Amino acid sequence: GMVLAEAMLCHTPVVTLSRPVRDNSQLEVVQHDVGGLVAATEEDLAHAMTMLGGDAAWRARLGAAGGASVRDRFNINAVTHQLLEIARC
Repeated sequence: GMVLAEAMLCHTPVVTLSRPVRDNSQLEVVQHDVGGLVAATEEDLAHAMTMLGGDAAWRARLGAAGGASVRDRFNINAVTHQLLEIARC
């Protein structure tokens, strides 16, 4: 997840493959059509890369939204608040 978040902070839209059996942080970090695209299959991954590669405006929107999403969800204040909420349970 860290590499994905770092790419998103650089306003680079991520195209990744969901792997729920192994690790699925991709879906949580990227959030499909927010910070990039999360594909279910290898064929979908190739299609997503082709579609995104041909649309500069979409790439720019995903890049900006992804950076904002990481800053909003994973900054120290947001993470501390979540930790305190968990501790209160």
